[in-house]
Amino acid sequence: MTRGQKVALLGAIVALPVLAAQAQPNVAGRSPLEGVWDYLPPLRGQSLYVSNHYVMFSTRPDSAPMATTLTESDQAKLYRTLSLQSGTFAIADTVVTMNQALAKNPRQAARTWRWSFAIKGDTLTWHVLDAQGKTTATGRSVRAP
Repeated sequence: MTRGQKVALLGAIVALPVLAAQAQPNVAGRSPLEGVWDYLPPLRGQSLYVSNHYVMFSTRPDSAPMATTLTESDQAKLYRTLSLQSGTFAIADTVVTMNQALAKNPRQAARTWRWSFAIKGDTLTWHVLDAQGKTTATGRSVRAP
């Protein structure tokens, strides 16, 4: 990751509280995803959708901190399990197309991927889709208060 990408990604993460304050639940003309969503276990993390922009971060379940003091090697392993990305998105019916602009892993930058969703109350159920439209992963998130 270049220094510029790191700065831009850090800026996006630092902007989360500001963007979250601007985000509101679904209002006429706004995306149903508008706002902050907390991932439900086994994932840990959040997604933030404002206008047609998003920021996501998550960790894998195996990255839970240890009770003891972490060595540099342990810290590096935890950092490796961290996923950070930001970009723009568009919704057609219940399919979201994500246009990733920045990512912690530079090999993931500038990629497009899709997922479908259903919202019931404050719970979002999502299904990551492959190129043929088949589900490759499923998860749930809850709208943050």
